[in-house]
Amino acid sequence: MKRMMLLLMMCCLLGAAQADLAITNGDFEADAAQTSNVTDWYDTVTANTANWWESTWAGPTVSPNATSVMGLSYMFTTTNWAYQSMGTNDLNWQGMTLSYDVGSFTDAGVSRDLGVTVSVYESDGTFVPADNTDIDGASGITLIDSVSNLYASVAVGASLTDTITLDLRTAGNGELFIRFENYAGTVGEPWTAIDNVAIVNPVTFSFDYDSPAGNADNIPVERTASENDLVFTINEAAITKVDVQFGTENDPNLTDNAAYKIIDGMSVTQAQYTVNLESLPVDLLYDTTYYWKVIGYEPNTLPGATDFFPIPGPVSNFTTIPEEPQVTPVAPAYTAVDAGQASVQLSVTGTNVASYEWYKVGDPTPLVDDDVNYSIDTIGNTSELTVLDVQSGDEGYYYCYVENSAGNATSDPGRLMTHRLTSYWPLDTDNATVVDGNDVQVDIVDGYGMVLASESVTGVDDGMDYPVLDANVVDAVVGDESLLFGNRDVEDPNNAWGQYALIEPGVAEYEDITISVWVYWAGGDNWQRILDFGNGVGQYMFLSPNAAGTNLRFVISAGGEQNVQTGLMPTGEWTQVTVTLNGDTARMYVNGELEATNTVFTLNPIQVNMATNFIADSQYVADPYFNGLVDDLKIYNYARTTQQIADDYLDVRGDYICNNEVEALVYDFNDDCRTNLEDFAMFATEWLDTNRIYP
Repeated sequence: MKRMMLLLMMCCLLGAAQADLAITNGDFEADAAQTSNVTDWYDTVTANTANWWESTWAGPTVSPNATSVMGLSYMFTTTNWAYQSMGTNDLNWQGMTLSYDVGSFTDAGVSRDLGVTVSVYESDGTFVPADNTDIDGASGITLIDSVSNLYASVAVGASLTDTITLDLRTAGNGELFIRFENYAGTVGEPWTAIDNVAIVNPVTFSFDYDSPAGNADNIPVERTASENDLVFTINEAAITKVDVQFGTENDPNLTDNAAYKIIDGMSVTQAQYTVNLESLPVDLLYDTTYYWKVIGYEPNTLPGATDFFPIPGPVSNFTTIPEEPQVTPVAPAYTAVDAGQASVQLSVTGTNVASYEWYKVGDPTPLVDDDVNYSIDTIGNTSELTVLDVQSGDEGYYYCYVENSAGNATSDPGRLMTHRLTSYWPLDTDNATVVDGNDVQVDIVDGYGMVLASESVTGVDDGMDYPVLDANVVDAVVGDESLLFGNRDVEDPNNAWGQYALIEPGVAEYEDITISVWVYWAGGDNWQRILDFGNGVGQYMFLSPNAAGTNLRFVISAGGEQNVQTGLMPTGEWTQVTVTLNGDTARMYVNGELEATNTVFTLNPIQVNMATNFIADSQYVADPYFNGLVDDLKIYNYARTTQQIADDYLDVRGDYICNNEVEALVYDFNDDCRTNLEDFAMFATEWLDTNRIYP
């Protein structure tokens, strides 16, 4: 009783001091009209009708009543869900007790097994909730805790109230979401009704479950394995003995203490304990979820009392390994090194694996440990392949094949490259071809085709005016020709608007990169693109001569946008633009000279799915086409140095480049990037001059 009074007092004080986690419209009374979009909840459409409430059904009602119950449904493999924001855990609750009613639809005429899974998720701020957008598994979302309840043989129209405890100790300061989903029953079609969802009280746990971690996967099945030992800590000194329950997914609540008790009344103090599973009659089942919890007992201290107060802990769970082998993707997924300068180690981690074999994509023969080309080392659950003295011939994709007596599996591959020029479009007649009736400019290094294209925009342009190789409009700066995109004015009926080019998927997907191109910009509207490689408006890498009308900008967007930029590109003249990415540093060079640096550029091209790769066009339909000429486009899979970029420019234009990567010369008065007699003369003309005033 003292415990309950203290808990109630704590709840009242917390409520008065500061608002905290809350459920909104938990009784669903705000949706008496039975609309398909439930107020304050993000939901999914049911399998049978576009109406969440199943109101198109002629006869059925639900329990407790049709105007206050939200219907979630599960039938075979179709699962429905609903979630909402609870706010942030400002008071740092360790956990919370949640109450809800669960009821059975009355249309079936038979008892049913009903099930509900309740989960808490935390957002890092990037997830945008929406109807028909599930939070489970979404980017930017972390599962904090989840409890599944199974209610066997619920009578027609019957309902019951249940409470669960959700553990919030792994949550941070992000926004928390509560989510309901149908948990699959074992018999029938469990159309489950949920009502009166409410937070009962915050929870301070008397136990910490140390391992296995909640929702852990790939736990060994052997009873003697230490990885499935149940390790917990007693936090409360008043607890003197515990029961430990352990059971399968058929009873996730472990409601039957006697049936699932594997430790009975073990004496404890305030300390950590380990319970192994060696007392079980058989090993665990493969690919099965097991649940466990600790029930503590605190002696009744009233005079003459001999009973104990039970203090149940939350339920935790883990899932055992599949019977067939599992293997992780090759790590690292991408590596690029200087040829002849390094060896590269690739690795995988296997689960339930008897043997490992390494392969290079395109070669059906397994690689062997010969201490010349490859070194292979397999220890326990890890297998490592070292490619020795990496040369250009070692480039490719490597993967690992694993086996056991039950089956096999193949890892996702890892890519190995040497630092080099990976794509080069000279954009001249000598490297033009026709493929399937389309004019194509050829990448003379790795063979990525650049297809010349045009599309009708205004209805006046017939969409048949393609970009052309042109040596007459403006003399090419490299070679004799350049590629003309004549997109002057969409309103001009004599203009060949809609000209662009399209490069094959997969190009430029590297961690570090150098992109170099000569551009003659003829001016025009904002947000033109020299290039835009990506997959729609969420993933892209672009170079614009006039971003927002104010700057030359290079951008990568992949779950957020980062850029490096300098002043607006000049019009009416050839300009070489080079961008490099090296780790988290992006640099932009104009005519060989470093103009801008961003040292917190954490996005990489490899994070962009480059499925649609434009020259002179944009992932955004509303953006204008590029107006001007492009020449000598090069892509490298590493960041070239300032010296190399200056050399590239000087090979074409000559003269000199000022190295802006180093500190400016203090005595370079005439800004010619050197200190000489002319600077001394400027200094000497004012030698001994003074502007002092004396009394």
